[in-house]
Amino acid sequence: MLTVPVVLAYTFEMLLYQKGPINGILSMLLGTDINIIWLSDPNVAVVTIILLEIWNWTPFAFIILLAGLSALPHELTEAAQNLGASRWRIFWEIQLPLLRPVIFLAIILRFLEAMGEFPKTWGLLQGGPGSATESIPIYLYLTTWEFFHISKGAAMSYVVMVMMVIIVLLAIGLLRREKLALDKMYHTTGEPA
Repeated sequence: MLTVPVVLAYTFEMLLYQKGPINGILSMLLGTDINIIWLSDPNVAVVTIILLEIWNWTPFAFIILLAGLSALPHELTEAAQNLGASRWRIFWEIQLPLLRPVIFLAIILRFLEAMGEFPKTWGLLQGGPGSATESIPIYLYLTTWEFFHISKGAAMSYVVMVMMVIIVLLAIGLLRREKLALDKMYHTTGEPA
């Protein structure tokens, strides 16, 4: 998670070339010769970027969720265990509803980071093959600095910024409403209603 994005992109590039270690491991596991063209096929390149993002940012989501899970009140879980609830039922009916604001926060933070994703995608594929992995930041970069439509790029940047501010404000409103619902349910003292 703390690796420099460009270094991460080049590492993935070395792992994913046609006769690279990933295809070798897949060939060994499946018992047949696998030659997936990870970086040249437009459909597979999108999957490659998705896998890179998942591999890079899943630890961050788990840290947030683990912190949220460890902050849950233990009294509710203990009471449910004393009443004979299974571990699955405790998770599904007590812990998961209480974790909803934390899950939502993790999704919003991940969305905001993904909207600004440039270095890994640019370092690995530069928006290619063709324009298959061209994200909003890459499109803005190409418009502004490669095609020299600076005013168009600036205007698009402002539109993206306004959209992101609106999304963040909506997310804050939803988180606030969720917190009020939880406070109402537990009377802000942690005791069930």
